[in-house]
Amino acid sequence: MSFTSLRTKGEALLRVRPAFVLACVGFLIAITLPDMIAGRPVLQRAMLVLATIAVGTSWVLLLKHPEPNSRWRALLSLATAAYLTASIPAFFFELSPWKWLRHPGASAYVRPWVHWGYALMGLSILISFCSRGRARVALVVGSIALATLMYSMGRWLF
Repeated sequence: MSFTSLRTKGEALLRVRPAFVLACVGFLIAITLPDMIAGRPVLQRAMLVLATIAVGTSWVLLLKHPEPNSRWRALLSLATAAYLTASIPAFFFELSPWKWLRHPGASAYVRPWVHWGYALMGLSILISFCSRGRARVALVVGSIALATLMYSMGRWLF
């Protein structure tokens, strides 16, 4: 069977969508990025800024364009956005070069991310795909940025 026989009505049957190629490239970058930014505080802080912008954008998009048909998707999206928003100070405390931010109150706040962080981050990535439209993109970018930051940091101090 030749390649020309795999065509029907002028369209190729073996067409690769650009979004799929972009997703594959993003996946490969997300796998290798934690090793690239490990031990480099400036790059880790830049990743935290990117995650903060993405999560803030997701809140704007979720509140501006609510889910019209599915209530459970809207609740999952809001819960994921709330978790990611609560994660940002934990990463800020951990990346902080100032000793005064290592207060016992901050230690109690960071404790869930220390003990269950990898499971919660993986869950936030999966649940962020439940959103729709541009809010999904913002939530996925924010959750992957925070997960990349967590994997690059190694063992947390708190």
